[in-house]
Amino acid sequence: MIKHRFITMVMAIQIAMFASAAYHLFNCQSQIVCQKLLYIDCIGIAIGLSGCFFPVMHYAFFCFPHLKMIYGAIIGMIFCISGYFITRSWFGEKKYVYFRILTYSLISLSGVVPSAHWTILYGIRSEIVLI
Repeated sequence: MIKHRFITMVMAIQIAMFASAAYHLFNCQSQIVCQKLLYIDCIGIAIGLSGCFFPVMHYAFFCFPHLKMIYGAIIGMIFCISGYFITRSWFGEKKYVYFRILTYSLISLSGVVPSAHWTILYGIRSEIVLI
């Protein structure tokens, strides 16, 4: 079971890397290709970030399964909503650059509350927190 968590994380990161590489290698083909590859790159970023969150949530709240489910559901909803916006055609337009920044910032910051809660549960001076 441990292997599955890490394989999932590595696969998500690989998807993000392949999507980014495709965008940066082939975006000069045409405007249409560039736009499609930008969507794929943005989706790859979201998949890569989500792949990093879920294994950490599993092990951080292993002794608290109800918290693991709650935080997993909240983060899953954040990624689903973000995925909806990322796949919209208007999301890549220049006038929505700040909305894109906000979307990816919220994805990244969604791990702060569970991390702070984990630190509070185990105590700031706990050996496991100091690792």
